[in-house]
Amino acid sequence: MIILALALALTPQQAAIRALADQDLRVATVGDRLARAAGPAFCSGQDLSSNGLVIQDAAQYAGATRNDARTALGLGSGPTVVGIVPGGPASVQVGDVIVAVNGTTISAQPQPDPYSRVAQVEDGIEASAAARATLDIVRHGVPLQAQMAMIAGCRTRFQIVRGGLGATQADGRYVQISERMIGLTPTDDALAAVLAHELSHNILRHNALKTRSKQAESEADRLSIWVVARAGYNLDAVLRFWGELRRRTDYGIFADGSHPAWRDRIARLTAAVGTVKAQQAAGQDLVPPAQ
Repeated sequence: MIILALALALTPQQAAIRALADQDLRVATVGDRLARAAGPAFCSGQDLSSNGLVIQDAAQYAGATRNDARTALGLGSGPTVVGIVPGGPASVQVGDVIVAVNGTTISAQPQPDPYSRVAQVEDGIEASAAARATLDIVRHGVPLQAQMAMIAGCRTRFQIVRGGLGATQADGRYVQISERMIGLTPTDDALAAVLAHELSHNILRHNALKTRSKQAESEADRLSIWVVARAGYNLDAVLRFWGELRRRTDYGIFADGSHPAWRDRIARLTAAVGTVKAQQAAGQDLVPPAQ
């Protein structure tokens, strides 16, 4: 009842900010599940993937929107935990304001880059020795220390960005999914399909390519099926999503010459699903056979 009362008390702008933060947590949760599942097979040497936290800073919001964000998300004076993925650190709570990581103080003042303080927190946690970080936090006005372990898996950060379908991409460190693409992923199986494709680009180190090639896209398509399967997502639902996306987007970014033809993509994805199901039936480890 308290949560319902809070939701009803939010203005439309505040409710929109709260809804986007909920999507941030959804993306982080699905991405974290994929990164953990893929890690043992595909990411040797990339074994510190995620801290399990969704962190926001009031500095990310401009003008009057900043106060709305503070109200909607309970943001404090610095980077604030607004969500924790299932299985994330129990020592940290939503609402904690992070003031230092491993003894390094987070800047008290917002920086020219509105995301810099959040990045400072994430960089500090990721660089922690022995895969464990010490956070100085403020919880309900009380200074505390929290010890947290990072989650093993493929090292990638997942985030939502503004823009159309073409803004969904991977750069080797981040997987970015656009608000437009999220609108086309009503289920977690569908969201996993998109995030696994982009995560596969990072796993395969395609960011080293100056321009994406059809071959790179085909390799990411193929590997993504093993990634979603290892994470336990529904393969038939993943295929249905790609088929639906084809019907909606058989033009624009997916017909600009950088991606294979949809017919070839669907055929490749379908073949990969068949191979994975055969491996599952035989009790085999889910890794792509050599081509």
